[in-house]
Amino acid sequence: MEIPIILDREEVLAVARIAEHSEQYDDMIALLKPYIEQKQDDLDFEERNILSVAFKNAVGMRRIAWRAAHKAASMYKYEKYGAQIRQYLQKLEEECVEMCKDMLTLIQKHLLPKVKKFSQDPESEVYFLKLQADYFRYVAEVGSSGDRVDKAKTRALNSYNSAIEISEQLTPADPIRLSLYLNFSVFCYEVYDQKDKAMEIAKQGLQEAEADLANIDK
Repeated sequence: MEIPIILDREEVLAVARIAEHSEQYDDMIALLKPYIEQKQDDLDFEERNILSVAFKNAVGMRRIAWRAAHKAASMYKYEKYGAQIRQYLQKLEEECVEMCKDMLTLIQKHLLPKVKKFSQDPESEVYFLKLQADYFRYVAEVGSSGDRVDKAKTRALNSYNSAIEISEQLTPADPIRLSLYLNFSVFCYEVYDQKDKAMEIAKQGLQEAEADLANIDK
């Protein structure tokens, strides 16, 4: 049974919350996509949050499945089934990548353009650029070597750098700015294996946030 299209904000959010309680994250996405595509202005905090929950869990389950299958595939007892296992891993990879593409399409065609056109809010722009970078990172993480992975790495890096540049307009203790620094450090650690740089980025973000909070308390 297909999920009905609902365009009224309160109805969309209510049904999406029910789907969340039921852990039906694909249904949440099916509910939210048409609403977001037709929405004329920037998402508010609640809308951003529920969209993030839907995709984070839907993609997250597929990332976990791919990692578990990839690890199990290296076991000796499965060695003789290599061709079949590679086909299955490819299936899991494509499912994850396609869902990441859904989120990236929403960001690039609807969310970021509406931020720039209607609100011009640096916090929203940083939020969606960070999200864009995260989903390019997920594509790079589950992929094998190849052109798609290389492009995803480059686009993730460019998106993180753009978000960091705009985040200078936010206070160092802003949760979105801090999250950006931490996620960028994860990217450097896991995708590029730059452990020292990753620690330096995370430390910088935390220290700047702590200093900012200390100044507020004075």
